[in-house]
Amino acid sequence: VAAGALRANAATNANMAGTLVQRDASGNFAAGTITADFNGNGANLTNLNASAVAAGTLADARLSSNVALLDTDQTFIGTNTFSGRVQMTNAANTVAGTFTGDGAGLTNLPIVAASLPSGVLLASTLAQDTALIASGYRLAMSSPAAAWVNGSTSNAPLARSGHSAVWSGQALLIWGGNLGGGTFSSAGGMYRPDSDIWGLISTVGAPSARSGHTTVWSGTEMIVWGGSGTSGNYLGTGGRYAPDTQAWTTMATNGAPAGRNGHVAVWTGNRMLIWGGVNPANLLDDGGLYDPASNAWTPLTIPNPPEARMNAVAVWANDRLIVWGGEGASGELATGAQLTFTNGVPATWTTLSVANAPSPRTKHSAVWTDDQVIVWGGQAGGVPLGDGAAYQVRTDAWQPLSTTNAPTPRYGQAGLWTGAEMLIVGGANAAGALSTSAAYDPGTGLWRALSNTGNPLARSGPGAVWSGTEILVFGGISGSQPVATLQRLFPQSAWYFYRKL
Repeated sequence: VAAGALRANAATNANMAGTLVQRDASGNFAAGTITADFNGNGANLTNLNASAVAAGTLADARLSSNVALLDTDQTFIGTNTFSGRVQMTNAANTVAGTFTGDGAGLTNLPIVAASLPSGVLLASTLAQDTALIASGYRLAMSSPAAAWVNGSTSNAPLARSGHSAVWSGQALLIWGGNLGGGTFSSAGGMYRPDSDIWGLISTVGAPSARSGHTTVWSGTEMIVWGGSGTSGNYLGTGGRYAPDTQAWTTMATNGAPAGRNGHVAVWTGNRMLIWGGVNPANLLDDGGLYDPASNAWTPLTIPNPPEARMNAVAVWANDRLIVWGGEGASGELATGAQLTFTNGVPATWTTLSVANAPSPRTKHSAVWTDDQVIVWGGQAGGVPLGDGAAYQVRTDAWQPLSTTNAPTPRYGQAGLWTGAEMLIVGGANAAGALSTSAAYDPGTGLWRALSNTGNPLARSGPGAVWSGTEILVFGGISGSQPVATLQRLFPQSAWYFYRKL
């Protein structure tokens, strides 16, 4: 403390940083005494006078050098004030207070085990939940998983494969495909699950009959492009269908990519992006972007694209296209790339890491979870695969998926994202089409089998969508023949209820 009253009295405001302590109303100090409130934990203070507070207030109170001095008048700031002193009780040597914070640095806290009362029910997805059983619970009852349900067949489209399926937000739209016997379709149907009713999609102004085309939903229209025609030709045409008006609009062909099959397509938020595939001349590594607002194509000519391929998988990852796998000139591929955009314009191709990536494959499936791409299944050299991996865009890293309880190896399955789980539906292996399905939770890394009650139809290459609450699946191949039969499933797990003893 500065020596001398003159310097103290020169302090114009006792609450300004760097000044001394507060003076009395007349501007003078009490004789021989300067008092102050201490702010801080006192860790570096020395030579403190650890005296008791006013007699009768707190018996034998002692203060150490790392505790703030207490005013004898016990005018405490308040127990809930930041940096404030705590309220004392009348018990000797006791100071009580309210704790604020996450307690990350606290040690030696007593831990008292909590226990729920007898009779309490807890739910589990495990028929034998060993953790609950070890904690004194016993299985009391169960609720089975929902069964597959057949949709209406009235006005349903004909059996087909190689068709497309999109979800409009209210309905499943099926279009095109191979009806068998060399007959292709230029027709389709629209199924509303809320009413279990099929409606026909107009064929007036529709694109020519085809199979192996791609389809995206723009928010108001189904956009169809490419594929193979009845005569085996590779198509570079398409159309847009608006369910609200039941009208087709022909897509421009000027500047469109060359006709192809086996390509990928995504909706970027305002354009349809086409890439890769095959035509009679070559495997392809180019594409284009189609703007429905202007009915115009922009060629995709960014340098250093990934290796030309067909039957790859692709997702739109919020602001970029990610392509992986497929079949190249020398066979199945285990490579991929991302096409980044700048101000909505495609800018740069970047190769994906290959460390821990899945093995080479084609006819696999992929979903986008909002932060990673999950790839699973497929085949290589005719051998079905039952593994996969998740690609994290932010870190350019692959993480293999668990194979514990994974579905049987398969190819040609549908892969859907529910917002919480990846669903694998149908597919085929060496024995033929499969009727089983499964769900993978990337949060826990666990697989679970979906219900197989309700006689789900074995099929590969199905048209499947996630409605927000249900799987809707139509068409595909079973026993070398195209099938129809719309089926739907609410993919809840069975629940097992355990009672506390």
